[in-house]
Formats: sequence, structure tokens, C-alpha cells
Amino acid sequence: MPLKLLDDLRIRETWTAANDGLDIGMNDIEVGIDFQFPEFLGTTQPLILSPQFALSLWDGPQGSPTKELPASVYGALVEAIWNSDPAYAWGASLSGSIGVFSDFNAVTTDSIRLQTLSYVWVRLTPQLMLKAGVNYIDRVELSLLPAVGLLWEPNPQTRFDIFFPKPKLARQFTMLGTTEVWLYAAAEYGNGSWTIEHYSGSSEQVDINDIRVGIGIDWFAQSGSRGMFEAGWVTARDVVYRYHPSESFSPKDTFYLRAGFAF
Repeated sequence: MPLKLLDDLRIRETWTAANDGLDIGMNDIEVGIDFQFPEFLGTTQPLILSPQFALSLWDGPQGSPTKELPASVYGALVEAIWNSDPAYAWGASLSGSIGVFSDFNAVTTDSIRLQTLSYVWVRLTPQLMLKAGVNYIDRVELSLLPAVGLLWEPNPQTRFDIFFPKPKLARQFTMLGTTEVWLYAAAEYGNGSWTIEHYSGSSEQVDINDIRVGIGIDWFAQSGSRGMFEAGWVTARDVVYRYHPSESFSPKDTFYLRAGFAF
């Protein structure tokens, strides 16, 4: 079956403010595009393959050479996603990615990360779905998270996805012509893990972990394009080193801005 290119190029940028001293300002730019294999393995649902690339620009920390980080790191990955037919009473959602995450001065086996989010779901009522599974994030400090929660859609204008590790509560606000405008509140266990060149010259793997809570706006045009803007707070921040754990530290809480567009 021929490969179908979806009309879905995605661009997203997240800016995280820095405080003084042992802190990190971040500017994360992500792009991705989807390819689709319709009716994968005889099912009614497609397999989606999504190549993605991310550039993270870091500012800080300052004043401590033992905690220096590179000015930029990169991520290049391919993600595969398959969801069973939502019309059924039960089903599954499967996604997994493999990629390289590094400053490209230190590329080792630690740079290659496998990440998955897989769960089964059961419709308790036509409006209420129970979801349960696992989220493998392949980091230094934490590799496995539970993926569990409820999806409640009491009407077409309300969607409460109370699902850890990325809950999102959304409500349609208005229509602008043929464009739906939604308001939402969301949270996530954020950031990632990369291999970098340590100041000593050796290779190192570093996690940057945090929890983000924000409010935002989504819009969905009838043409298929969509966009978003979000602002929120970053807390529970940790920078964790695999091979030099004594150099790990915790930046202060801060705020972030995020915007994205797809077409």
C-alpha cells in the first residue's frame, strides 16, 4: 500500500524563564510531520509514523563551573502511533519512539532512548472512559511512570482528560466563523534527558525534570489547521547527572510560555 503524506506539519516552541545563579533558561523548538499507513494490518485504523526534530537552547547555570551545561542540545526521533477503533467498547492506544538525544559532542549508547506510552481503555458509559497503562520515559532518575485516568466527555463542547502524566481539562469557548476556540488547563511531567560533554572532557547523561501546570487556548479551523498558546508555572525542577550525581542540583521555580501551530 502506498505511503500517504498527511497534511500535518507541526511546529511548537516553549520558552522557560531563568532566574539568577544556578538556574537554566530554556528555549525548546520542536518540528514534526506525520506519515500514515491506512488500515494497518487489516484493522480499520492507520499506523502513523512521525519523524521529529527538537532543538533546545540553554542559558545557564552561572557561577559554578562544575554545573556548566552546553548552550544547545538536540533530539532526533521517529515515533509510531496506533489507536484502535474508538467506536468499540474497549481498545488500546500504543505509541513508541526511538531517537538520539545529545549535544552531538558526546554521542554514546546513552544517547539512544526508547520511549513508549501504551494503555488499554474501556468505555464505562458512552461519555466516560477508563484508561490504564504505562509510560516508559527512559531517564536517569526515573524510567517508568503509571499511565492511568479517566476521559469524561459529557457533551461535544467539554473534554476532561484526567489522565496522568498529562491531564488536560478543556471546554469550547466560542466559534469564530468556522474555527472552534477552546480554553483549557493542563499539567505534565516535563522535559527530558540528553548526553553531553562534561567539563572534565568525559561524556555524561543529564536529566532535566520538572512539573508544568498551565492554562491555554486551542483553536481548530475547518481547513484542518490548528494552533495553541499556553502559559504556566514550572515547579519540582531537578538537574540530575548519571555519572557525577554529586553535581546534581535543583533550579528555582519559574514560568513558561508555549505556542504551536499545525497545518
